[in-house]
Amino acid sequence: MNHRLPTCAAVLVLAVSGVFADGSGIDVLTRFSQLPRMYETDPSVQVSANIHGVVTHVFHDVREGLFVIAEETRSARGGIIVRAAPGEDPPEGAYALEVGDTVAVSGRTEYSNRTVGIVASSVLRTGRMQLEDPPTLKVSDFRKGWLHLRRNRVEGIVHDCVAQPRAGGGADSVLWLTVGGTREPLAVLVRGGLRGAAARKGASIDARGLSYTDFDSEGNALSSRLIVSARDVRIIVPNYSFHWRVAAGLLGVVLAVGVVAFCTAWLRSRRKRRIMRLLDADRRRIADDLHDNMQQLLAGVGFRLSAAVNVAGDRDAVLLQLAHAQKALEHSKAGLRSVLWGLQEAKESPDSLTGLLRYAASRMPHWEGVVSISGEGTEPPGARTMGARLLMIMQEAVGNALVHGGAKRVDVKLTFSGTGLAMTVRDDGCGFDASRPLGSGHLGLSSMRRRAEELGGVFSVKSDPGRGTEIRIEVK
Repeated sequence: MNHRLPTCAAVLVLAVSGVFADGSGIDVLTRFSQLPRMYETDPSVQVSANIHGVVTHVFHDVREGLFVIAEETRSARGGIIVRAAPGEDPPEGAYALEVGDTVAVSGRTEYSNRTVGIVASSVLRTGRMQLEDPPTLKVSDFRKGWLHLRRNRVEGIVHDCVAQPRAGGGADSVLWLTVGGTREPLAVLVRGGLRGAAARKGASIDARGLSYTDFDSEGNALSSRLIVSARDVRIIVPNYSFHWRVAAGLLGVVLAVGVVAFCTAWLRSRRKRRIMRLLDADRRRIADDLHDNMQQLLAGVGFRLSAAVNVAGDRDAVLLQLAHAQKALEHSKAGLRSVLWGLQEAKESPDSLTGLLRYAASRMPHWEGVVSISGEGTEPPGARTMGARLLMIMQEAVGNALVHGGAKRVDVKLTFSGTGLAMTVRDDGCGFDASRPLGSGHLGLSSMRRRAEELGGVFSVKSDPGRGTEIRIEVK
């Protein structure tokens, strides 16, 4: 909106300044009501005046117009502008006046644009009067000339607020208000400018100030406006649209942070539950291994020792039974080591899965120079929790390659992709026919398959006689 109004300083200079000829007439005026009537017959009259009245509006920031006084009545209708002489400081105490103060003003009268003014030589505060609240005006009222230099108020919604430079420097603000639902906005000139919530579009405000009217050369009223100071503008209902946008943005940030925090907590909880399930499965597996395997192996040792006692008189028979008992003990020792090895190494090794396998391999002297372990890709979170089972699968696969396959080289490779992984154990041993059903000599393959399935993975074997063996476990 590009509305223009005369600057406030220009308005007040026009209201109180001009070239006046020396005139004759009344030397000293003591009655307030004499001034307007005197200028109806001779606009060029200048006289000395000593006026008593009540302050109805104060302009603290501009010397051209100090304040407006009216007769000492509570309604305080009409008014006279009081200002300092051009180029001179205002009379002492003038800037300390407030609306409602009663004053005695001495000075020289002048007249312009149907506006009576006094160039004050002295201003004396004489008391205080409680003024009535100014009437609330409509847009149509501002087209009437009777509003000139009167205390009034308007209530409306800010349609726009624009800055208007002031002659001599500085700027005022022009508030365009929508009053009473009318389409035509009403102009309110704010001396010294207006900032903050009251200047925002959509704010509902109450403005109290001085009505000022422009007249043509024949004395007809042209237009009226309300002149106020920033302190005369009161917010009734602020425009919260900006605040709501800021609040909505902050709420969106809070919700986003909350969603991220919730998802993070949920993932951590899910990972924790998965780890607990794996630990529970490990405990069950250990219990099963000890019960199913170790108990049977130890029972076999006990049976062989009992048999040796029963044939104590036959040296060869005793030696045979003791040899069987020793073999059963070796199986028991190997089984127990298999159960504990994965747990111990998984507990003491580095945090990464690849580091775990390398650490465990370094503790097997007979693997040195034969077994190599490599990793490819970025290890996903949680991969380390599979360490115990993958260790035991690797131990079983490498052990089979060295003992049964006679391998001279075994390569263990971990491949990470996204959230999954794969472990491949490839050897250069004698191999076997993987297409034939597995017999009793391949119990290690069954245990590896079981452990892979416990991880939710897929176990596969590729082997041919004379071409080595490849064992692969994929976990998504």
